[in-house]
Amino acid sequence: MAVEKKQEEDVKYQNNKNQSKLPTKHNINELKNVSELQRRAYMTAALKVFVVFLGFVIIALVITSTVLLTITERFNNLGSLSFNEDTGKLLIKNAGKDNALEGYLGKGIVGGKIYKRRITSQELFYEWENNANLTIEKDSKFEKCFKLKWFQGSSGLTSLQDSFSLNNVHIYGGSELYVQLWPLELASIDTQPFLPQDTILAYYSNKTVYGPALERLWMSSNGIGVIVDESVPLHVGVNGISSKSMLMLKSDLQGYGNGPLHLTYRICTGLNIKELYQYVMGSILSLPKTIPDERMIKEPIWSTWAMYGKAVNQKDVTDFANQIKKFNLSCSQIEIDDMYSTAYGDFDFNTNKFPNATKMIDSLHNSGFRVTVWMYPFANTNSKAFLEAIDYWVRGPDEKVPGLVKWWNGIGGVLDTTSPKSTQLFSNRLKAFQSKYKIDSFKFDAGSVSYLPKGFNLYNMTNNNPSCYSSNYACLASDFGSLVEVRVGFRTQHLPIFVRMLDRSSTWNRENGLKSVIPTTLTFGILGYPFVLPDMVGGNGVEISSSVNYTSKPDKELYIRWMQMNTFLPAMQFSFVPWLYDNQTVAIAKSLIDLRMTISKTLIQAAKNISIFNAPIIRPLWWISPHDETCLTIDTEFLVGEQYLVAPVLDPYSVNKGTHSVYLPAGKWKKEFGTKDIIDSTPDGKWIKFKVTLEDLPYFSVVKDV
Repeated sequence: MAVEKKQEEDVKYQNNKNQSKLPTKHNINELKNVSELQRRAYMTAALKVFVVFLGFVIIALVITSTVLLTITERFNNLGSLSFNEDTGKLLIKNAGKDNALEGYLGKGIVGGKIYKRRITSQELFYEWENNANLTIEKDSKFEKCFKLKWFQGSSGLTSLQDSFSLNNVHIYGGSELYVQLWPLELASIDTQPFLPQDTILAYYSNKTVYGPALERLWMSSNGIGVIVDESVPLHVGVNGISSKSMLMLKSDLQGYGNGPLHLTYRICTGLNIKELYQYVMGSILSLPKTIPDERMIKEPIWSTWAMYGKAVNQKDVTDFANQIKKFNLSCSQIEIDDMYSTAYGDFDFNTNKFPNATKMIDSLHNSGFRVTVWMYPFANTNSKAFLEAIDYWVRGPDEKVPGLVKWWNGIGGVLDTTSPKSTQLFSNRLKAFQSKYKIDSFKFDAGSVSYLPKGFNLYNMTNNNPSCYSSNYACLASDFGSLVEVRVGFRTQHLPIFVRMLDRSSTWNRENGLKSVIPTTLTFGILGYPFVLPDMVGGNGVEISSSVNYTSKPDKELYIRWMQMNTFLPAMQFSFVPWLYDNQTVAIAKSLIDLRMTISKTLIQAAKNISIFNAPIIRPLWWISPHDETCLTIDTEFLVGEQYLVAPVLDPYSVNKGTHSVYLPAGKWKKEFGTKDIIDSTPDGKWIKFKVTLEDLPYFSVVKDV
């Protein structure tokens, strides 16, 4: 009994024990609370870990960014110039702007390991592991300039390249162009040798090249200029395929002679672009100290070219002069153009066309006309001169044999302007021709490197730069007095002679037409060639054939507007004559020529002041308002000396409907056409619309406060 009782008690105990393990409502709630607390604790712990981790990440990113920023923006300073040796970025502060000039130097070099550096208060020097080196120094000769010099060393590099941003800035200079855009950043020119070339020849070959008047000089609206040394084998790109939004300077021996590869240039600064221009022209380049013949400024030149073409003869020239006198129009000189000789290269008159050239020229002199004759540096193979001077033409690849060149009038040899013996012989022949017929002077044509034979060998290529060929040609021409004209220029700003822009097309447009004349004139002035000779009034006509073809004359309205625009420029040149049109055109021509005589005092005074004030005769509007955005970009108006603003009508009536808009910079101006109103355009300058007739030439004189 006792055992059974004991077993029963054990079963009860076990049942009670098991029953106590069953989940009650109270126990379930307790379990839930415990689970929630555990979850929250876990989440809190996880969040703390995440926050700590995120903190470490942020700190790491900040440190990394700071390090990277320190590396990429680590500039070495030299006054207002800063240079980043790791990225090649160059910055110059000027005119209140931190990034007045932004450049990117040493393409393909910078970024490599630097072997040596030297940082002083006067110089930054870097040499890379490949032995290429860069020196940036304060210019000891020109206090407002820095000098930059790249050398290839033993690196084996075939080119050196620096580029400058064209964003948020306007630039001017470079060269004459077939499509002359102002400012220059509007142009697009692929990187190529920066040499004086014939833009018209290139245009007909679907090429864009730098023109025959050029200078290794570019100036910006931020008052910063870049001037490249003439010994650099320079290639330049402006906003081209490989230089988008950039002015690219590249040193490359292609197109130049052999020599060490280097890229040397100056960066100069001024308070503004006008002050910069005056500094560069007064300190680095040399402007002319005297002026050309004053009569060439006062009175127009009359050329036979567009009017008569190659068919010109003695009767044409005589009739030409008689008509000029008949209509009582002034003339500085009559220019006998192509083709007066028997063969190109023989300096003499073709007696079939000019039976008595001596008598003709004497008669012209007696009537008050001076006579100039077209001249060129070629001798065709069918000329006597070609064989007689066989040793004096530019050599080809075989230095014993003259190289032949194809020019617009045939095939022949070309004068080696770098050879003293060659130029002396040429000058002697020319002087004999001049003396025989009492010719007053010459119009020197060609002279660009476009007309050097392939594989040419010059007698003395100064600085291994073919541009010296053009420089020497201009210097040779200047020996023939103050009446000469040339169409090339490189480092010849000091010569007091007229530089002619290339032939213009008889159109209204900017592509070598009427609207191209003002930007080309302004560009010549920027390059240091103030004595600009625009091409013929009205352009060259549609086409000139061997026979006289008056149907090629320019449109009457275009002709008149061209005359008006040209009246205030440094020289004026006619070929198509006013009497080809009607009495109204003749009357307008006479009034404009008379006006030119009146304002020539201003032109001549500005010419005499060139080297005194380092200022061109014809000036862009930014000359008086260098911070005015409109003045920095306008290409349809210009200033004449200190006195006039000229805003000629450059659109036909079909476009302007007799209304012409003129921008007047801040100041007071007297309207010199129609009513003589005084116009106050202060404080910021203003656009004004005027009603104009065909006879109106809008121009204004400066009103100075007393």
